Amino acid sequence: MQNDTGLRDRILLRIWRMLPSLLLVFLIVLVVTLGLWISSVSKQKAAERLEAIRKSRPPVNVVVLEVEPRPIRDTLNLPAMVEAWVDLEVLAEVRGQVVDVPVKEGEMVKKGQVIARIDSRDYRNALDSVLADYDRAKKNLARMEQLYREEIIPRDRYDEAVAAEGRLKAAVKNARLSLERTSITAPISGRINRLDAKVGLYLNGMDPVAQVAGYRACQGKRRNPGIRRGRRARPGTF
Repeated sequence: MQNDTGLRDRILLRIWRMLPSLLLVFLIVLVVTLGLWISSVSKQKAAERLEAIRKSRPPVNVVVLEVEPRPIRDTLNLPAMVEAWVDLEVLAEVRGQVVDVPVKEGEMVKKGQVIARIDSRDYRNALDSVLADYDRAKKNLARMEQLYREEIIPRDRYDEAVAAEGRLKAAVKNARLSLERTSITAPISGRINRLDAKVGLYLNGMDPVAQVAGYRACQGKRRNPGIRRGRRARPGTF
């Protein structure tokens, strides 16, 4: 009987000694179980919130594009004002009254197109007169040449006829040039920025007629002092 009592006491004593370890193991298991439960509940709540958000939002249209390798270029956008690369002043080369201005300010013109016409009657009369003189000089030169060959006239009279014919030939060229200059044309293709000529206006030589800006090539006038000036730009690109 005493042996049974002693065995029971030893068992109880061993259990009492193991009780802290068992309690610690129990607490660890309890904490891990609670952590797993809390994690599971959190995931479930997050999934429910995402599902609620997905249902509340309208469907989004997605466009799928094939990606292709392309070179990447840097683009620098700066405020600037595009101005003509060529800007020419058209001046009158002969005197006279303006009788026709077939273009308007702001109009595009081609090279050689008439901008203004000066009264050409005096220049045409001058050309006709000098042509008549030149015709007589040629006939006189031919007659003098024949007489000189026949030794009827001296050499100096023949030389005078040659000189007269040459002077009148040059006068004809000048008269034709003056007549052509009564039609004032655009020196380049571009836009008429300013038109000074008006019907009835009397022009002297070197008086302004118009300003033509050529826009086949343009330049950007930038405000940034760190950018190199003078680079060409094309219309539509800046």
